[in-house]
Amino acid sequence: MGSIGDPVRAGQTYNRCLDLASGRDPAIEYNMLLRLSEVAMVLGDLTEAKDHIERAKTMVDQGRVTYRVEQGATEAEILLRKGDCAGALEHFERMRAFWQRHPARRQDHVSYACSCKARAYLCAHRYADAIRSASEGLAIATAGGMPKESIDNLGPLAMAYEGLGDPWNAMRTWKRFYTMRDSANAALADSRLTGAMLAADFEQQQLADSLANAEQRRRMVLENEAVVAREKNRRNVFLFSGIGALVLAGSLWSRLRYTRRSRAAIQKEKDISEGLLLNILPEEVAHELKAKGHADAKHFDNVTILFTDFKGFTEASEKLSPQELVEELNTCFKAFDGIITAHGIEKIKTIGDAYMCAGGLPVPASSKPVGVVQAALEMQAFMVARKKERDALGKPAFDMRVGIHTGPVVAGIVGVKKFAYDIWGDTVNIASRMESSGEVGQVNISEATYALVKDEPGLTFTPRGKVQAKGKGEMEMYFVGYA
Repeated sequence: MGSIGDPVRAGQTYNRCLDLASGRDPAIEYNMLLRLSEVAMVLGDLTEAKDHIERAKTMVDQGRVTYRVEQGATEAEILLRKGDCAGALEHFERMRAFWQRHPARRQDHVSYACSCKARAYLCAHRYADAIRSASEGLAIATAGGMPKESIDNLGPLAMAYEGLGDPWNAMRTWKRFYTMRDSANAALADSRLTGAMLAADFEQQQLADSLANAEQRRRMVLENEAVVAREKNRRNVFLFSGIGALVLAGSLWSRLRYTRRSRAAIQKEKDISEGLLLNILPEEVAHELKAKGHADAKHFDNVTILFTDFKGFTEASEKLSPQELVEELNTCFKAFDGIITAHGIEKIKTIGDAYMCAGGLPVPASSKPVGVVQAALEMQAFMVARKKERDALGKPAFDMRVGIHTGPVVAGIVGVKKFAYDIWGDTVNIASRMESSGEVGQVNISEATYALVKDEPGLTFTPRGKVQAKGKGEMEMYFVGYA
């Protein structure tokens, strides 16, 4: 079934078309009935969807139109939602066979039919069959470079693994599903950005055309006035000159209004694209990328890096479904995003269940080391409250370690596809060691960070002495908390 942006408005339009086509054009009437059944499905009205399909079937039975495979697909969706797994599977199998032998060899339709069969198998709790069908559809989509059809098959495949009690394959498949879905969203963002840039070029051409047309009209009016002046008296010259001026003024005013409306529409698209780009890159880096077509890597002397990691993540993943696990990670990371934004800290990335951010870049004055420490304490406070909340509900919860270190890094963008802002240097490695050498519920900081925040009011420090850090030897470390 296709994607319907506004089902209510689409339904109104299809109904008007159906009224116009009824009794006049059977092909359009049949097509509108199929479209209306899809709209009813989206709105959850199975009764109305079935009514439209029955009318379409009657037209086929009467020989007024030729059967289309979309009719069978919609019938199957109705049966599936009513719990008739076997009936839906029969329709989906016919749909797959139809596209398999179709002269156009539409492999995207074959892959989609495989995903539909997998959903029907899930309905019947035939998980092994669902895995086989979804895997076949995924293989076709992957070979053909079809991301949408890959996503269609990955969802049922992950649910089938869940049904078989295979959490690791389910988790792996869900991760691939979310990765491809996010990639598709990123591609959409790139497309909208490119569209806005093309629109900006079009705007410049529109303005140039407007000025050229206005100048051409001006010359024509002047030439006309000269002819009239030679052939008629002064009174008529004034009369026709006035009329010409009014026509020209009206024309220019109309063009000016059109240009203003075009400029406003283009600016709106620019603003949307700007927001999408700023959600991917820091503001300063985004502006540099737009101005130069690339962003230069930069060295920063004092950047404070924060790493978090959840303890017991593996144990929790065994007690939660893959979807619940991803949702809980999302809840925690959304809270962290809000905390670091309030402190002017730049989010770098998430790696599995780890979260990484940095203060002091891309603008060195954007945040101070003490701001990163305060953000870490707020993150730990959130996790403590979250654990109490989930313990009360009898649900698994995460404990967290946090590590912080301050030092020099290089930051920038690498590559040209799916680019992301990242940082490199030994400072990153030491910050990671601060996290892994810490303890649950604590914020562990290095000696370098301690030297920068030790005199800040409201904080208390617990020296840990020299602690062995993997690959770094013994290092001075401190636990920090509120005074």
